[in-house]
Amino acid sequence: MTDPKRPFRALKTLFAVSLMIGASGCESLNQMMPDLAQPKPPQEKRLQLQAIDHAHAVRFPAGRADLLVAEAEGLVRFLTRRARAARYTVYLVPDTAPTPEITEARAETVAAYLEGYGFHTRTLAPLPDRKDEVRVVVRSYTVTLPGCPDWTSQPGKTTDNVVHSNWGCANATNLGLMVADPGDLGRGRDAGGADAELLGKRIQDYRKGETKPLDPEDIGTIESQQKTGGGGQ
Repeated sequence: MTDPKRPFRALKTLFAVSLMIGASGCESLNQMMPDLAQPKPPQEKRLQLQAIDHAHAVRFPAGRADLLVAEAEGLVRFLTRRARAARYTVYLVPDTAPTPEITEARAETVAAYLEGYGFHTRTLAPLPDRKDEVRVVVRSYTVTLPGCPDWTSQPGKTTDNVVHSNWGCANATNLGLMVADPGDLGRGRDAGGADAELLGKRIQDYRKGETKPLDPEDIGTIESQQKTGGGGQ
């Protein structure tokens, strides 16, 4: 007697075997031809900002906390070579003097001297491997341009609906080349104070049409040439 469920069992077995073969075949195909895998879309080119710390040792006589003239002059020269340090925090790292009072007094001496020049200071914990000195540390920044231009993809090919490999190159490169202080890329500068009364008057004058026209002598050379029609064509 023929089993009526036998054809159905055969179809189920055949279907399962087909799925196994298909799955194994796809896996083998991807392993054999990795180029068929979907590539990751290009990422926008960005600048890389790196912080660099510069240190200077201010030495003190043994057991004393008074700042010598030669050490003060050397400290000023160190900070003058890094003019942008004035807008950043200057870190002070004192040594472990014979007494905590001397350690604290040395840090306060250097801090008061720098604050007299307009620097903002912050004292850190003492270092045990330093003797009779306070290390002054300032941080500067350097910017690294992205690898541009990047023509690894075809400029006219848009069938994959992704951005070009050169995406963001112009903006990032131009910004990195023209920024005066790379630290501005990490943190912008504070706006500072403003005269609200004067600003309000300027807005009122603009709305009334009473603004003063610009004088070519008051603006830059290039703008002056453009205003007067001078310069190269």
